[in-house]
Amino acid sequence: MLDKLKEAVRSVSDLSKAMQFDPSKFDDPIAEQTEWTTLSKSSTSFKTHKLVTDDVNRAEFKATLGATLFSGIFMGIGVIAFVVWVNTVLQEGISFTFDSLGLLLFPVIFGGVGYYLFRKNRKPIVFDKLKNAFWRSNEEPDHHTDIRMMEDGAHLDDVHALQLLRKYVRRNNSSSSSSSSRRGYYVYELNLVLKDGTRRFVVSHGSGNSLMNDAKKLSEFLNVPVWSAV
Repeated sequence: MLDKLKEAVRSVSDLSKAMQFDPSKFDDPIAEQTEWTTLSKSSTSFKTHKLVTDDVNRAEFKATLGATLFSGIFMGIGVIAFVVWVNTVLQEGISFTFDSLGLLLFPVIFGGVGYYLFRKNRKPIVFDKLKNAFWRSNEEPDHHTDIRMMEDGAHLDDVHALQLLRKYVRRNNSSSSSSSSRRGYYVYELNLVLKDGTRRFVVSHGSGNSLMNDAKKLSEFLNVPVWSAV
């Protein structure tokens, strides 16, 4: 009961802080017309990306080894389960009954989740000064692409600031009575704020210190300030 009360107090406190946040402290009218709620629905509790600067003209958020291994575990379980399913079907005779097909859902679900996470984490998140462009897409824009029309893209000249936010995610694990299993955690989010006050989502994960350090490096790369509400 005490743990639940603490979690409720923390959630209310975070909501209160978000509502009371005053962007006027940045002394910039664009900060006041910018929204200060998180864009992403991600609830990842660990570090999934790191900023890598290939040269003076290109910076990119790339998937960490941990994120790649995490998705690989799901895919591996899916592959192993599929091999077991095939072996079982062959040993018992090729009889595609409702039960045997139902067991196929297990490897399909695990393999599918793993592949989805792999593709999601490996999606390019690029800042390219030579192209004057930011994009979060598997397809690199060319001279025919209208960057301003991209939902996950922007001209670097239009970037006014970097926005750093966080949200509290509460674990729901009724199968365990330990307080650590029910304890929530923070997810941190980095966005671009454009000159018209609109935003473009960049990345989010569970390591606040790492994302803050990456935001500072990106701030120097783009020569724009970091607006932190963390």
